[in-house]
Amino acid sequence: MVIMPLQFVKTEDGSAIKVSEKGLPLVMDPDKGENAEPFAIDALHLYTQVPALRSEAKNHREEKEKYQARLSKLVDVGLELPDDDSALEEFAKSVAGAVETVKNLKDGELIKAGEVDTIKRQAAEAKQKELDSQKKSYTEKIDSLAKEVESRDKTIYDLLVANNFNTSKFVREELAMNSKVALAYFNDCFKVETGEDGKRRVVGYYPDNGERVYSRERTGEFADFDEALSLIVEKDPARDELLRGSGASGGGASGAGGAGGESGTKDNPFAKETFNLTKQAQLMQANPDRAAMMARAAGVELYPK
Repeated sequence: MVIMPLQFVKTEDGSAIKVSEKGLPLVMDPDKGENAEPFAIDALHLYTQVPALRSEAKNHREEKEKYQARLSKLVDVGLELPDDDSALEEFAKSVAGAVETVKNLKDGELIKAGEVDTIKRQAAEAKQKELDSQKKSYTEKIDSLAKEVESRDKTIYDLLVANNFNTSKFVREELAMNSKVALAYFNDCFKVETGEDGKRRVVGYYPDNGERVYSRERTGEFADFDEALSLIVEKDPARDELLRGSGASGGGASGAGGAGGESGTKDNPFAKETFNLTKQAQLMQANPDRAAMMARAAGVELYPK
């Protein structure tokens, strides 16, 4: 089952994200369809649940290992349990009857060697069946918890990073693109990390060498989001087109008709590898529908509903 990411609830004009009375961003679950009710989400609070889930998964793994250790001791002496629950129940009855029989044996009576071997084999089979069933149950639960933690990690990451782009003053005032295009272009430059104070924060990394972005104003400290983004843009080869007032929509490029003929899969001006603001502007002016299609192919929605 594919879990759709939560979506921010926008204001009527689409320029901002709606928030609750407590100032938390409002989101909707697209999996619930058109009748989904918006709800506030505290991303930082959600992140505190991740260690608890991991701790629970660890406890299940340790419990499984404990049973595996017990199983190995039975296997070492040749004992195996039945493979299904019905056989295990019958085996348990057989063992109980055998134990009762041994208790009632009179002095001097002996159990035939063949009967002893049968009891041992049936006991081992029943135990093996029980352990296999427990092992399968724990494995499935651990796998399910791991997928849930992974899904929550991604959702929280998306919310934190996207919120920084949506509320960034640098994006709003300095970049020649909206927050959605900026997120698609610079998304790989940011990670969510836990600081020494235990709080989660968005940290910038230079894409060319993978080094963290440090503040020029506060020596030895990480740059905050806007400063990190500005320093990353400063080193970007296409910085003149990324910034406002740099002539991104001016001359020096082919006409709008040529831009309208761009292929949806080759030289897409909205794709990160071939990002070109001049061609974007020409294409949106000459053929808005084709521009929206090509932007969508690059993971950007020009005209969100």
